Amino acid sequence: MADMLADGLAFLSEALLANASKSVVYSRGAASVTLQAIIGSSLLRLTDGQGGSFIERTDRYYLFAPGDLVLNSVTTTPQRGDRIAETTAGAATVYEVMPPDGEPPWRYSDPHRNLYRVHAKRVS
Repeated sequence: MADMLADGLAFLSEALLANASKSVVYSRGAASVTLQAIIGSSLLRLTDGQGGSFIERTDRYYLFAPGDLVLNSVTTTPQRGDRIAETTAGAATVYEVMPPDGEPPWRYSDPHRNLYRVHAKRVS
């Protein structure tokens, strides 16, 4: 029996990448790949370690297909310190994979692992 939820999420992920994404360059050292990513930003509540909390706005998060992250002919997972470059109106802006304290550099965006969600901060 087909899993309608899994099929629906796969369809929506593909539709988002086809219609609401932007071409970006993902790099690690000298290796790079151009891929389609859905770009967004989010608010995160962080604790200060002393019982207080504050809200931090991430510069960016990127959603892209796990199979698209191929560096040096090897499919890989995002790592802290990787770079993502966006070009808008001819100007490139570079973001570094840099999750908030205590968070992993990436996670799946849904339980069926259709897309990576990668947090990044602007570095140039």
